[in-house]
Amino acid sequence: MNLKEVDINIEEWEMVEIPFYTEEELTYRLKNDLPITKSEFEEQESKNEFL
Repeated sequence: MNLKEVDINIEEWEMVEIPFYTEEELTYRLKNDLPITKSEFEEQESKNEFL
């Protein structure tokens, strides 16, 4: 196993909620530029309300 040291600045992290997806579902969503995280779903819903 190859290990690599990485510096991470945790202060800049934002917690996100990601629903469980199968590999196929996630691949489909990524290829079609669909929302993945809960905040992306909410953002898309708010945009749709104004249409």
